[in-house]
Amino acid sequence: MIDDVITKIRENWLLASEEFAFKILTPYQILIDDKERNVFAFLPDYGSDNGMVIELIYPPEFNTDKEIIEWSRKNGCFFSFINAESYSEYEKALFGETLKDWKLPPKPPRFSKAAKRIKTTSVRRKKSP
Repeated sequence: MIDDVITKIRENWLLASEEFAFKILTPYQILIDDKERNVFAFLPDYGSDNGMVIELIYPPEFNTDKEIIEWSRKNGCFFSFINAESYSEYEKALFGETLKDWKLPPKPPRFSKAAKRIKTTSVRRKKSP
């Protein structure tokens, strides 16, 4: 029964990835204490420069996994535990809002070393007589 729910949620996230054009790896494996551990998904372009891990939580306890939190912090990843019930039906607006919340802020432009060495000079225009 729980596997059917996870499959449906996974299908919904894959549909969202097509509609919103983002990368998702689901299921995803991380290495904790030299053991492979499945997590629900990994989004490489959301949450942090190193991506983000997503894991499902279920009512009524909504328990989070401390090992996933610790792994994420050690690896510089954002993490989110999402309510499985909320994503068991595809609601485009919900997925859109979730992705908007997780999106990385735009990075300031980077200038090459050569561009930084270029001196700028102002040019004065001659006034017309």
